[in-house]
Amino acid sequence: MSGVQETLAMAADHARLQKLLAFPRTDAGNAEVFAEGHGNRFRYDHTRQKWRVWNGRYWAADETGESDRAALETARVRQMAAMLIQDGSAKRPRGLGLAHRIYLQSPCDAHKRAEH
Repeated sequence: MSGVQETLAMAADHARLQKLLAFPRTDAGNAEVFAEGHGNRFRYDHTRQKWRVWNGRYWAADETGESDRAALETARVRQMAAMLIQDGSAKRPRGLGLAHRIYLQSPCDAHKRAEH
């Protein structure tokens, strides 16, 4: 990768980090982050109380736990973003605590709120 490409990649990563940090550090914020990153792939069916995943043709029932894995990935990304805060302010422990709570919860809990 050339120096220009590396610089562009770092700028894109920085922009993504800033966007992640802009979401509220709440369950609703977690749902927003999930929707931002995975909203085009998943929908929650409140009638059947099941996640649906887009298979390219229609919204199929998520029988393999793909939405749970996406929620776990969201929590991990959010935790990494919180760890990268460099100013030492109160944001870091609070952000880490929230990401840790999400990580320990059932992955479906927070991201179900993305469809409300």
